[in-house]
Amino acid sequence: LGMSESLFSSDWHLVSDRRFVLRSNAQIARQANRDEVEYIVQNRFDGQHFRMSAAAYDIVGRFDGSQTVDQIWRSALERLGDWVPTQKEVLDLLSQLYKAGLVRSDEYPNLEVQREQEKKRSRQLLKSKLKSPLGIKIPLWDPNRFLDRTAWVARVFYSKLGAILFLGLLAIGALIGLVQFEAFGRQTSDQLLTAQNLLLMAAVYPVVKGIHEMGHAYAVKRWGGEVHEMGVMMLVFFPVPYVDASSSGMFRSKYPRMVVGAAGILVELGLACIAMIIWAAAEPGLLQALAYNVVILCGLSTLLFNGNPLLRFDAYYVLADHWEEPNLGKKANSQLGYFLKKYLLAIPRASGLRRTPAQNIRLILYSIASFIYRFGVMLVIAVYVATEFGFLGAVLAVMSITFGFLMPLKKVLMSPVQDPEIKPYATRAWWAFLVFVAGLAYLLVGWKAPQTLTVEAIAVPQPSASVRANSTGWVEQVVPAGPVDSGALLVKIEPREQQAQYRRIQVELERADLNLSLAVGDSLATRQAELTHTLLTERAMALKERIDQAPVAAHTHGIWVPLGDELRPGLQVTRGQELGWVVQPADMQIEGLISESAAARLTQARRVEVRRLDSMRGIPARLVAQAPRGSKRIDQPLLTVNGGGQIATAPNDAGEELAAQAYVRIWLEAQADWRAFERVQVQFQLPEEPLAFRAYRTLRRNFLSWFNL
Repeated sequence: LGMSESLFSSDWHLVSDRRFVLRSNAQIARQANRDEVEYIVQNRFDGQHFRMSAAAYDIVGRFDGSQTVDQIWRSALERLGDWVPTQKEVLDLLSQLYKAGLVRSDEYPNLEVQREQEKKRSRQLLKSKLKSPLGIKIPLWDPNRFLDRTAWVARVFYSKLGAILFLGLLAIGALIGLVQFEAFGRQTSDQLLTAQNLLLMAAVYPVVKGIHEMGHAYAVKRWGGEVHEMGVMMLVFFPVPYVDASSSGMFRSKYPRMVVGAAGILVELGLACIAMIIWAAAEPGLLQALAYNVVILCGLSTLLFNGNPLLRFDAYYVLADHWEEPNLGKKANSQLGYFLKKYLLAIPRASGLRRTPAQNIRLILYSIASFIYRFGVMLVIAVYVATEFGFLGAVLAVMSITFGFLMPLKKVLMSPVQDPEIKPYATRAWWAFLVFVAGLAYLLVGWKAPQTLTVEAIAVPQPSASVRANSTGWVEQVVPAGPVDSGALLVKIEPREQQAQYRRIQVELERADLNLSLAVGDSLATRQAELTHTLLTERAMALKERIDQAPVAAHTHGIWVPLGDELRPGLQVTRGQELGWVVQPADMQIEGLISESAAARLTQARRVEVRRLDSMRGIPARLVAQAPRGSKRIDQPLLTVNGGGQIATAPNDAGEELAAQAYVRIWLEAQADWRAFERVQVQFQLPEEPLAFRAYRTLRRNFLSWFNL
């Protein structure tokens, strides 16, 4: 609690003669941050806690009912001198402790006041839920007894031996990951976004997160804390386990608190290493697929969320304890505001935290970086919810942006009226705000930002490279993919029906020869026998020719690309059925799908490039053709989620797989040594355009799609 200009308060008489007692559920812990002693008062029942200075605790710690509030404060004034909390600060602290149920008064409790406080607390709880409509917590279980019975897990894992074994596991997992990096990357590009894998990932995610949260819980238990709440948080309508580890805030040393904060990250890293070992050792199948998804989920979760200190997840609390800055986000924002007041508005008496220049720089940089990242994540989630969940999603997205951005912005705008430090310099603050608004308006409307339209595509052979079956039959042999010469055998087909017919005709020919020899001297019988023999011979020659042509050979030299796993020995094929391709670089073209709403802008493209997924180098390309209209029926399955692409499809009433919106097929030419059905990205460099116009077009398109206009 900081010092105030006025030591006394006109409301002091309301509590001066009252005696307060700390309740038994109030738990107090002493902490030292940057050589400053602070005290934490926590409600053991609900985990709510308050942080106060040593001077404030000098007063609160004497609430035993033997002295009035005024007597305690005046004795503190003699002991602490200039460091004594002001009467207003004591009133505010008493109000917070009383509302939290941590102190009681000597007077008979006013039940009406208590009911009003309960109503106010319920309204505040509802308001906090409305502020984050995309992340609602649902408590389900008190795991404390279970953790007590299995406390040996915490003693084993959070020990020196556990640390050594964990480092060994990380080393083995990292080594296998480096060795199998290319194979793992191929599986990622081919299978990550398939419908089956996304379904499997959705099933694995809650399990991984459940183990993650138990890591936090056991870490709290390892250093004597308690965990009384575990449940599910509906994060963007998806259930995610959570655990209340707030009791770790009472630990005196920062290092156990850092371990509790990092426990989830460490658990996920360990899971990722175990899964990597299993993935490398297992045969293709369900076990390998499960291990693959565990590696992906743990890696993405650690990189984007839990391991990122810019969001209020695990790494945020680890960093706050490491810097010894409790409430890091709030203090960073406060210090940024202090520097803006002092150097931008030139307010001479602006108050801020006492920090070294290096500490000030890192707090300010953290405030700016966290705001940009959190706002970006919030915007991406809001757009996703609005796009995927229609009108209801749009309402929730608007609520999220309102409470996450517009309400804090309103607080900033009201600061010239409400902030006592800025109020005397309100005119200066408004001018600074107008300059900021003018700069923002120029950024959104005046400045033309470059824009790129990216389309997923694949390299497909042209029709002339197609290899088809010459006759109906059964596949006996398939030559592996690779370079072939002209005339080389590709697929050996056994035409069993033609062979059976040929054998029957041979038998009939033998009978015709016998009839011809017996018809000597009878001219009419001889002519009939000769005619039958001629017809059978012609049919036998035709069948022999078709049997001889059954093996499929390369019509030119190039790279033989079989149809895939579908083409295997024992498969029945029909005449004219496509079996694969013999391709050359000149035979390849790029085929992609683009949304119908964006296809109209392709004619504006200034430059077109194609990029391989494993390369940043752009290859110049030319748009060859474009379908006249879009369709929800996707003719190229490799571009759908089921085929490893990004376009989601769902069956309609007739059983057809249709996309959610219409897509237009496009074909391009790009001179490169493409592999057949290689996945690529096509980038269209469009004319520069202001950000506001681009946002308006996106909102308008989504609005029309919500109401099917």
